[in-house]
Amino acid sequence: MLSEEPNALKFNSVGEAIHDLFIQIDAFKIHFEAAKAENHPFFGELDYEYWQKFHVKHFTHHFKQFGLV
Repeated sequence: MLSEEPNALKFNSVGEAIHDLFIQIDAFKIHFEAAKAENHPFFGELDYEYWQKFHVKHFTHHFKQFGLV
């Protein structure tokens, strides 16, 4: 699933990326006001609580990967 080369950058700055992250988090919360669960391509159907746990682990992995923690 992963290519050899990284994806092209979507944002012109880290600040823009962080701003979009907050927008995506808000959209995530709004989505789960109506949805009881959502499919993850590897882990199957996850509810809001499990999506939160997955995101914490995923974010932590990338923060460590880039020396941010």
